[in-house]
Amino acid sequence: MEINRLFLTIQLLFILYNRSSAGVVETSDTLAIDGPHFITEPPAWLEFTNQTGASVWCAAAGHPQPTVTWITVSEMSTSSATAGVVEIAGLRRIATHAGHNVSLIFPPFAATAYRPDVHSTAYRCRASSPAGTILSREMRLRSVLVQSYETQAVAGSAVKGGIAVLRCAIPPAIKNDIKVTAWIQEFTGLTIFPSLQGDGKHHMLPGSGDLYLYGVDKSDIRAAYRCRTQHRLHAAGFHQQLSANTATIAVSEPSSVVGPTVNVKTSSIQVTLNENIAIPCVAQGYPIPEIRWYRLESDGPPTAMDESTASFGVLVLENVQPEDGATYRCTAANSVGQSLPYDVRLEVVEPLKAKLRPDKAVLRINQGQTGQIECAFQLDQQNHHYRNINGLAGHSSTVRPIIKWLKDGLTITTSTVVADANPSSSSKYQQSAVLISRASTSAQQEQIWSLRISNFQRADEGIYQCFVYTDKESAQSSVRLLLGEAAPQMVHTFNEQTLVPGPFVTLRCTAIGNPPPDMTWLLDKQPLSFQPQQQLINSARISQSQIVSAGGETTGHLNISSAQVEDGGEYTCVAKNAAGEASHSSRLNIYGLPYIRNMPKMTAVAEADVSIKCPVAGYPIMEISWSRGEEVLRSGNKYTLDHQTGILNIKSVSQAGDKGVYTCTVRDRQGHTARRDFTLDVVVPPRMDAFGHREEEQILKQGIRTRLLCGVSQGDKPLEFSWTKDGHPLSFGSGAGAGLAAVNVREVDADSSALTFTNLSAIHSGRYECVARNAAGVARQSTRLFVQVPPFWIVEPRDVSVLAGQPLIVHCQADGYPKPNVTWTWTPTTAFMGSSSSSNQETTASSSHVLTNRTSPAFLRVMENGTLIIRSARKSLQGRYSCRAVNRIGQDLTATITITVHVGPRFRDSLTRLAVKRDAQASLHCRVEGDSPLHLAWRRSSSSTSLLSSNYRLRIQEKEAPPNGLVSTLTIIGTQVEDTGIYICIASNSHGQVERDFQLTVLEPPEQPRHLQVQETSSRRVMLSWLAPSTVNTYNPLIAYIVQYRETKHGGTWQETDNMSAYSTNYSLEGLQPSTSYQARVVAETSAGRGPPSDPVVVTTYGEPPGACPSDLRAVPVSSSSIRLTWTAINGNSWHSNLIGYHLGFRQDNAMSYNFTTVPLMDQQSNGQLELTLSQLRKATKFLIVVRAFNRYGEGPLSAPSSAATFEDVPSAGPQSLRCSTSSWQSIEVTWQAPPASEHNGIIQHYRLHYEIMAPPPLTDEGAVVSAASGPQVKTVDGIYATLTGLSAHSAYRIRIEAVTRIGAGPFSASVTCLTDENVPKAPTDVKAFSSGTHSADVCWAVPPQTNGQILHYTVNIKAGGHGMSNSNVQRHTVPGSQTYYQVDALHTSSTQPAFYEIWVTATNRAGIGDKSKIIRFSPNHKANNLAVCSFGRRVVQLWRSSIDLPCHVVGNPVQLNWTYNGKLMEHKSTDNQKELTVKNKTNGYTSLTDLKRSDTGNYTCSVTTGFVSDSITYQLVVLVPPAPPVLHVFQTNAQQIQMQWKVEDDGGSPVRGYLLHWRLAESGDWEERELDRLATSTQLDNLRCGTRYQIYVTSHNAVGTSGPSNSVTARTKGDVPLVPSSTSAALSVNSSHITVFLNGWQERGCRVRSFGVDFKMDGEAYWTTVSDDIQNLPVIFIEDVQPSTAYHLKVRAKTSAGVVTMEYDLVTLDHMGIAPTPDRINRAGRQLLPPTGSNKSMDSGHVILPWWLIGAVSAVGTASLLGLVVACSCLYKTRSESRRLVASALPSESTLAEGMNNANNTWNKSHKSGSTPADRNSSKRSSTYELQSMTDKMSSYSGDQHDDIYPYATFELHRDHHPRSPVKMLDNAPDFTRLNKYGHHGGIGTHIKLPLRPPPTWSELSTIEIERHFQGSPTVSDSDLESLPVPPDYAHDRGQQGRPARQGVNSSFANGPGLKDYASKSSLKRFSNSLSS
Repeated sequence: MEINRLFLTIQLLFILYNRSSAGVVETSDTLAIDGPHFITEPPAWLEFTNQTGASVWCAAAGHPQPTVTWITVSEMSTSSATAGVVEIAGLRRIATHAGHNVSLIFPPFAATAYRPDVHSTAYRCRASSPAGTILSREMRLRSVLVQSYETQAVAGSAVKGGIAVLRCAIPPAIKNDIKVTAWIQEFTGLTIFPSLQGDGKHHMLPGSGDLYLYGVDKSDIRAAYRCRTQHRLHAAGFHQQLSANTATIAVSEPSSVVGPTVNVKTSSIQVTLNENIAIPCVAQGYPIPEIRWYRLESDGPPTAMDESTASFGVLVLENVQPEDGATYRCTAANSVGQSLPYDVRLEVVEPLKAKLRPDKAVLRINQGQTGQIECAFQLDQQNHHYRNINGLAGHSSTVRPIIKWLKDGLTITTSTVVADANPSSSSKYQQSAVLISRASTSAQQEQIWSLRISNFQRADEGIYQCFVYTDKESAQSSVRLLLGEAAPQMVHTFNEQTLVPGPFVTLRCTAIGNPPPDMTWLLDKQPLSFQPQQQLINSARISQSQIVSAGGETTGHLNISSAQVEDGGEYTCVAKNAAGEASHSSRLNIYGLPYIRNMPKMTAVAEADVSIKCPVAGYPIMEISWSRGEEVLRSGNKYTLDHQTGILNIKSVSQAGDKGVYTCTVRDRQGHTARRDFTLDVVVPPRMDAFGHREEEQILKQGIRTRLLCGVSQGDKPLEFSWTKDGHPLSFGSGAGAGLAAVNVREVDADSSALTFTNLSAIHSGRYECVARNAAGVARQSTRLFVQVPPFWIVEPRDVSVLAGQPLIVHCQADGYPKPNVTWTWTPTTAFMGSSSSSNQETTASSSHVLTNRTSPAFLRVMENGTLIIRSARKSLQGRYSCRAVNRIGQDLTATITITVHVGPRFRDSLTRLAVKRDAQASLHCRVEGDSPLHLAWRRSSSSTSLLSSNYRLRIQEKEAPPNGLVSTLTIIGTQVEDTGIYICIASNSHGQVERDFQLTVLEPPEQPRHLQVQETSSRRVMLSWLAPSTVNTYNPLIAYIVQYRETKHGGTWQETDNMSAYSTNYSLEGLQPSTSYQARVVAETSAGRGPPSDPVVVTTYGEPPGACPSDLRAVPVSSSSIRLTWTAINGNSWHSNLIGYHLGFRQDNAMSYNFTTVPLMDQQSNGQLELTLSQLRKATKFLIVVRAFNRYGEGPLSAPSSAATFEDVPSAGPQSLRCSTSSWQSIEVTWQAPPASEHNGIIQHYRLHYEIMAPPPLTDEGAVVSAASGPQVKTVDGIYATLTGLSAHSAYRIRIEAVTRIGAGPFSASVTCLTDENVPKAPTDVKAFSSGTHSADVCWAVPPQTNGQILHYTVNIKAGGHGMSNSNVQRHTVPGSQTYYQVDALHTSSTQPAFYEIWVTATNRAGIGDKSKIIRFSPNHKANNLAVCSFGRRVVQLWRSSIDLPCHVVGNPVQLNWTYNGKLMEHKSTDNQKELTVKNKTNGYTSLTDLKRSDTGNYTCSVTTGFVSDSITYQLVVLVPPAPPVLHVFQTNAQQIQMQWKVEDDGGSPVRGYLLHWRLAESGDWEERELDRLATSTQLDNLRCGTRYQIYVTSHNAVGTSGPSNSVTARTKGDVPLVPSSTSAALSVNSSHITVFLNGWQERGCRVRSFGVDFKMDGEAYWTTVSDDIQNLPVIFIEDVQPSTAYHLKVRAKTSAGVVTMEYDLVTLDHMGIAPTPDRINRAGRQLLPPTGSNKSMDSGHVILPWWLIGAVSAVGTASLLGLVVACSCLYKTRSESRRLVASALPSESTLAEGMNNANNTWNKSHKSGSTPADRNSSKRSSTYELQSMTDKMSSYSGDQHDDIYPYATFELHRDHHPRSPVKMLDNAPDFTRLNKYGHHGGIGTHIKLPLRPPPTWSELSTIEIERHFQGSPTVSDSDLESLPVPPDYAHDRGQQGRPARQGVNSSFANGPGLKDYASKSSLKRFSNSLSS
């Protein structure tokens, strides 16, 4: 018992837990999920310009709120697609609002910042949420780089009265991006905007922008028009520009009649849906042709377009629809004839749209089924087709749409199948396509692509998208697919249980399905009901619950508390939803006695099988049996019993045999039983007979009677009959069908019903069905009834009237059977008005138009139901309209109505604003059109209600304006200011009333503007501002200001600007000339006229770079390295400031950039020509040359390039890569490469190959050199390969090559040496044999004359001969090659039989055995008493300092062996006059000579003596030595050359092979060398320093060696340091704020001044401040911001190659008043008497302003120098408190500058004229040729892109500091500065120099001749010239003091110009010296 209680408690807790859980889960499922969808989708195209930028929004909605991101198309398949696009600074930004509204922003950007991956790609917008992901269509991005362009207005012509067309010509490259916004008529300012209709005279067509002028006459000739254009991507009014020219109209008088021709034709036009279009048709001819438009119909005559649609030859279609797509024809006709038709096809293009079908946001697909969605879109037939796909019929074309399917933003792979084919199980996704075309008149085709998803499961849920791509755009549509109905499936069930009574029992079933299934419970096949009246068991103990989880699972619990015996049985849980059901059954057994529950009565249908289960409880059960009455039922044919489960099955029940009571009996093992009866009722369902009419369809005539009889042949009663029509039930009351006339229902008997029709009509047609039902079932029978009905009106049309412009809908609806066809015909009013009665019928018929959607005008549409729609009523549409209904049954219906179009009053061509001057007459014209009668009236202002009438000042007149108009004129005489106001014209007729305001303004001229002043000035613009006139009439407001201006210098007529807004009191006066003084004034204007002008102001514009380029540039070569240039100087009007000079650019023809150099201003020839010569150019090279002028503001445009080629010259370099190889013993192959192309200096004609043998040449017997072949040889070769033949074997040859052009030969290449192969030696020249014993002999021989290699050995051949000796054997004896003798033994001697031997010798080397020597016969002498020298004397050539052995082999026993030299006996030890003799072998007599000298040359004789026998040999020795040192002397020098000569006295016995020239600077420097040819006896050194001493010597060399150096010569090039200015006024000038230094006062003396250095300091300061140490090519410099009344020291250094000369000056600046201060008012360091001026206080820092040509020179110093300069300057900048400014090429006072420079040049001229000789004066005259030193290798030192951005000034910081370091610092952050980069020296000064804030002063008074004189340079000055110069006394006194700079004093009177007194007369020149430095 305790256990049962515990179990019960657990069961109750489980029930409570389940109930609470069920409630929570159900509430969590109440939240709805909505997938993301786009609110704002990006466009298909986004275009913008780099000047405007763009932004695009993407917004999405859904629940939960989706997250929106941007991605690029290229990122879709990459990992970066998750994060989306990232921001790129300055190029792309992303702005997010609430996460679901994201904008992609592209800011404006520079053209150089363009990136294709950012600005020319495709983007998508992505929206993601838990419900899925969708992507937007592709947004293709196109950013256009705006470029400058120029348009041209194209003139037109026409016959008088015709149509003229003006066009705006846009460059083709940008034509698609530029649109014409307006045409402006010159002088009148009339602006014509694009419109559809025009104003009757002018008509600018939208789209093309062409301007049409109608009815032209002679007055139109004077009109000129400009077109105004704008980038189509810019906002209205943004960056508009006018055409560069004006277009006029040529009007001609017709000379004869001409037939019409259409000359403006377009074959096809595309227009977007709902847009407007105007199609022109222009015809020429005389008389003026009449133009008509027609619409061509495919199956009918052309339809004429009415006048309102086609006027003036322009066809206008508004709000274009698809039905407007057609072919339109234009014809022109006059009295001569008719033109050929001009047809134009109009294609209406609709935007691409995609739509998924079914059109639902969410679509559910049942589990396991195949889901299908369709993607429908429309394509233009002409442009979009696709190819056949797997047999799918389609158009063949190269363009087809691309279809892609995506699921949750990811592409899915599909297989394409034929439409309507059976799905394949092999692919999850299958795609098929069909093609459905609209009506043939449409230009669109509808395509449908379907996607099938087989076996749909929950994993397939998501958002599916269809994307359609064409070549122009894309579109998408999406649908969310969810799992639909899924039949339940059991996932958890309960098992059979056996329990004792009393415990708590829970049965649980869990099932899944969609929708979630409901769970019900059965007990023994009977539903468990918890209603008290339907209880199977006690409901107090039983309960059920159901839980639905978030995943869709349903769990059902059946809980039984305290289970009893009667609760036992078979329990079944049933899960059921709309898709099906699932069940599970199992028994619950409760121990107890048998028990049977009540069983309800059961009804079965006859002939059906029945199953009855006995509801048994109790356990265990032994048997269950069934009985009927007394009969116990057993299994058989009729019954089937299951005694265990208690189920009884009865087959095919019937009322007769099976209806009744059945008893179930149950028994247990103990014999206990239970019984219960069960009643079975059997019913028979009805069976229906067929209708009386057998046909399924019955066609009857209207008005007859008929009936439908419905009878039942079988079925239980009662029977219930009902009728339906077309599926809707027919209800009847009082025997009549409700809502259906003439229909009765009558029940014939209990088994039949009749439907009777008393009068058939159209409403009776339909499908009728009879339904009979009883308790057993339902029977149905149907038939279709058709009633033929003639047409009858449902809605009959009636006459109607409509106002013009309003839409009109006329209904004409008829019905009948068959359905009648409704058509409309239209007879215009003009067809029957004015026609006679006799011909009216014919005229009307011929003028009637059948209205169809194909043939009707676009504004007339006929709907399918017969409704006529007129989109916009027009007067031309008035007429009779007939509606006709036809179905061929009975008589047709026809209704004719009249449509009247009323025209209310409309204003036409009225001027709504009128302004007149006071006291003038004003007339206001009000023209109105509309239906008569028209009534016009006037009233004053909208607040007044009284109408105006005529009086003495006011007159109102009316007159007709045909065809249907009226004009009312209101005239006011003698207008006054009070008449200003609004006058209202009121027009009315019976159809309405309209009003129009007319503004009348009476005007008076205004007063003059006040306080005109200049706000800002630039080179071509002046900003003016002023105040409005003091009083302005309220009724006469200002309408404009006019600025008038003229040049101050010339005066004359005032020029005027265009009228400007009266609301603006400032104006930018543009288009002025630079550096010009102007007068300007302002005039105010009202409608009454102009007032008096303001007081004028005078302003001078700044200068700017020259505005023109030099012309007629010609280049003529004058030598191989120079070109003479001439050009015409630019006109003075284009100078734009005083011209400084020219920049000359030249480059080789194949180079990319020009090398620019500065050319100062030069004297022009009489014809305006300038001339100079470019020198030191690359030879034989084509150059392109340009020139441009420059002034202080910069450079002008480049001239047209001129080309010239320098003359040819000898090559500058020798051939390269010389190589040689031995091919045989007497030949060598030589190869080489041509000299570098840059060194050719012309066309190489051939090569000269020089070769010579390296060994000393052999000597002849007379001592001369052997044949010339042993000396240097020359061979001429055309190619780069040669073979040298005829050479000596085993000889070293020195080879070198020179290239030869037409001018001559260039330098030699580097030499190479090659050794020929060995050859067999020649035969020994002689052989001797001497007996040396009884049987021996000594054989000796001479060395072969040509060994042809190293002798390896000799072979002595001995052949015996004579009587009794064999001749067949030859004895061969090998002897070493160093030995020339051999002793032969074992010789046979005989006194009786004399014998002899033949002996000969051969030599052998590596090449083989040589020729045989001569054969000698030798007979041995048995007495052996011979004495002889067995050696041979010969000529021997030996090199200097070598050694030699002279052999003397003696045969026999000599008494004495002696050696003599030139006949004198030689001793073993040398004395002063004897040679040293060394005898190595006394026996053989070898003699050695060592350390040979030239003096060892001579004859050496070896002699032997014994008794009276003697023998001797002689050697002739020749010793070769190096040549003697040459003798050198210099014979001529100039500024850059030294010429010299030499000669060689002795060549050392061997010819000289070349010379080597050595030179260096005399004081120091490295030696340089140059190799010279062997034949040269003179040369010159080029490109030397001017005025510099050089040390020179030369050496020579031959085959033996190099001579000693020649005598050393020291020579000096001509030229000297420059002369200082002769007076201080020529050197400098001062005022209160700056110091001017005239550098052109320094006179050159043959050596060019390379640069100047300038330092200054305040008197008393310890350290100098360096202004610059490298000033080049500047005539003057300025030191600004110096303090007034202050003493300064100035030091100027002129640097030349000849040395540096320094001059020091003392000076005092003027005071603030420009007067020289008294000594007690002069400021010095530490003693400052005057406070700083206001201007100095305002300056935060000083500046150094340098021109760009100086910057280029400075930048050449290099990066390292610059780095040190910047670091030093940066440090100085932080410590300096005061600053100085150097301004180069800028004069604060132009007159002072000019006077100072004149003083400097006049002084120079005087000094030279007084001290120079006539020859010197002639040489000092300036040549018109300016020699430019332009080394070719300098051309590559400048980068190719640096000659574009050139600015003439740069600003540096310059500070004073008591420190010896450089004071220059560059500005870092100066506002509004422009960066300068001239020559591309990156890292140099030129990279960072910036423009000053204000332009420097002009040079209006500067003499160009004086500037030019400095640049032109000075002639060479001789020493005599120096002596003749006037020398100050101090100079003569201190001349010997070197090393200290001279000083000159300057007082402030120098600013007074030419009349000043030289300060040298007051305080003498102190010190002056020339310091020379290298």
